[in-house]
Amino acid sequence: MLAAAERPVIISGRVGRLSGAFEALGQWASDQALPVSTISMTSNIASSNPNWIGTATAAILNAADVIVCIDAPVPFMPRFTDLLPDVKLIHIAHDPLFQTYPFRGFQMDLAIAGDPVAAMRMLNEAMKSKSAANGTMIDRRRRYVAELRGAFDDRRRTMLEKAKASRPMTAPFIAHALNEVRDRNAIICEELGATFDFLNFEEPNCFIANCSGALGVGLGQSLGAKLAAPDRQVICTLGDGSYMFGCPTAAHFVGRSEKLPTLTMVFNNSQWFAVRSATMGMYPNGLASKQNSLPIVDLAPSPDFEKVVEACGGYGERVEDPDKLISTLERALRMVADGTPVTLNVITGNRPQG
Repeated sequence: MLAAAERPVIISGRVGRLSGAFEALGQWASDQALPVSTISMTSNIASSNPNWIGTATAAILNAADVIVCIDAPVPFMPRFTDLLPDVKLIHIAHDPLFQTYPFRGFQMDLAIAGDPVAAMRMLNEAMKSKSAANGTMIDRRRRYVAELRGAFDDRRRTMLEKAKASRPMTAPFIAHALNEVRDRNAIICEELGATFDFLNFEEPNCFIANCSGALGVGLGQSLGAKLAAPDRQVICTLGDGSYMFGCPTAAHFVGRSEKLPTLTMVFNNSQWFAVRSATMGMYPNGLASKQNSLPIVDLAPSPDFEKVVEACGGYGERVEDPDKLISTLERALRMVADGTPVTLNVITGNRPQG
């Protein structure tokens, strides 16, 4: 199915957590001209790989003739897609049926149970055996991937230019600033913070997202990452609601007492934006849509989050001016390198949708 596909899409979920997956997926995609989309769970492929197309749009999925979901519990949102009637869906995972989930109803034409890394390597070798007779198809796929990557780059460039002029700051601009200052192997722990498609990754194991479904895990994940990789930068980006859920006093106390300095960036839009967006998504014309301030959503007046870390011996700062963000990040990372945990209370607008 893959060898004959003209418009395939690889949807990579959490496979990047597995040893060797980053390299195997990148090699397979490059050899066979396969477009790779990434669900923001972990870094699965190098951002510079021309086959990476970011998060797959509905238009890309709706045009696909083969979709391969690799270790992806929720590869896409069916309500926002209209797949071709003859599209083939292949799921590869240790448990492609995800039998521990109480409900999961994605179409499957083929379910492959096994190690995803071994599967990708074996598929690449199997497809190579057909490449001599199918070289024309690979060339057509390579042109198709180039179109998808070009559209992704254009979309990202346009959104970033808009974000640079935005007041208050937005997540894409902050992600861009992080790309400018962080180390190549820095670890980002993200919980409703930096926008994944705007972060650049060239090495494996550089991104940890909240995959548990529980709000407030980001602070603890960042401490665990620093404990596991003490010589690497660890940056936690999370929303103001998630920060409060994460018991920040306890987290900063542990970070200081156990000598685990990290940079925490609170994306502060003074609201439970996840609640707002979910409500509007379900009831776009409901009573909530007519309210200036939704009940149980408004978090104003916002606390001075930057002062919590100060009570635990760290350094905190409020950041509102986007022109000062990069210099502030550089100074904050120098302090972290010297052993001082830092929290930046970054005043932001809403996260972009779509």
